[in-house]
Amino acid sequence: MANNNISLIIYTMIQIEPTILPFNQGTATQMSLTFRNFQTTDTTCVVHYQILAEDKKVLSTGDYALTEEQYAEWSTDNAFVEQCVAAHLGLTIIEDLDTETHD
Repeated sequence: MANNNISLIIYTMIQIEPTILPFNQGTATQMSLTFRNFQTTDTTCVVHYQILAEDKKVLSTGDYALTEEQYAEWSTDNAFVEQCVAAHLGLTIIEDLDTETHD
């Protein structure tokens, strides 16, 4: 039986347009995403995000589930997922700062 589990963690750090968060949380300037293990037969996946201030203080965290359509369109370009999460959160990406992949 084939193993369809991808044992891979992808971490990206993205510079975003400075955005003032509600409830005096602060001004967000970066977003990090973590993609965790998932099955190659899956039709969606969940991405964990963190919204950070300039000093790397975490202002907000959460999870974003890709729709089946987004998952199918994802391919190998993680920038596509970054755009999906940013759009969902109302954030504008300035540049991709760093991507790390770990087995």
